[in-house]
Amino acid sequence: AALMVLTVLTVSVTHFDMGYTVNLVVAMVIATIKASLVMLFFMHLWWDKRFNVLIFLGSFLFLALFVGLTVNDRGEYQQNINAYDDAKAQ
Repeated sequence: AALMVLTVLTVSVTHFDMGYTVNLVVAMVIATIKASLVMLFFMHLWWDKRFNVLIFLGSFLFLALFVGLTVNDRGEYQQNINAYDDAKAQ
């Protein structure tokens, strides 16, 4: 029932324009909650050994690390792209 409620919430939130960043954050928070529910109950991690939960959460740490480094690297080169577009427009 919780997944259905969160799915309805996801669909209903799309009808409100709160700006790109806020919409993205709200969608990601709802998706994270839904994924957590699936992992805990449908994948039985709630009742599993704590070591397996630790390994699973560790994979999210590495995912956040890799995504963070990629976003950081993209920001490093974004200035060059903007400068190229400005020079091309002139």
